Amino acid sequence: MAEPRPKPFQARSLTSLTLVLSFLWMTFSGLVLYLGPPGGQARRAGWTYARLGRDDWMAQHMTSSLVFLIAASAHLWLNRRALWRTIHSKARRGLNRRWEMLAAAALTAFMIAGTIWELPPWNGVLAGSRHIQSYRAEEKQERQGRRQGQKGGAKDGKGPRKGYRGGRGAKTPASAGP
Repeated sequence: MAEPRPKPFQARSLTSLTLVLSFLWMTFSGLVLYLGPPGGQARRAGWTYARLGRDDWMAQHMTSSLVFLIAASAHLWLNRRALWRTIHSKARRGLNRRWEMLAAAALTAFMIAGTIWELPPWNGVLAGSRHIQSYRAEEKQERQGRRQGQKGGAKDGKGPRKGYRGGRGAKTPASAGP
């Protein structure tokens, strides 16, 4: 009985697997950066996650994004004939998904413009990131205050803690009257 011949190296499989793995790592590193404190606070506080600081996570995110783009380009190049055939057959028969194409283009344009001009719902995503980051910074300050023998809050132990905004309709420290 003859031994099975080893399969040759498949560049298409390599690019597909690289796309999946780099996408997953890019997503994970993006979530770490989104949920972590902002850059300056992270550096001052010595923030780390899984023994990597914010700058390390930025490097991970940028390199995984670059690998993803390179793998996507290679994937398109290696599958260009099939892609070209699909484009030609759709062009001959006519684009039968016009509304879907227009909706996708409109959604993408809305995402880009909404992020630039901080329009809803994208401003909520940005505000959520800022809220998480300020909450984590407050939490860190309170822990440091407890370590130093202070209760978290104002220096004299009375009054609202720094950054407190209260609930809806609550008076903020800046708007509190005499």
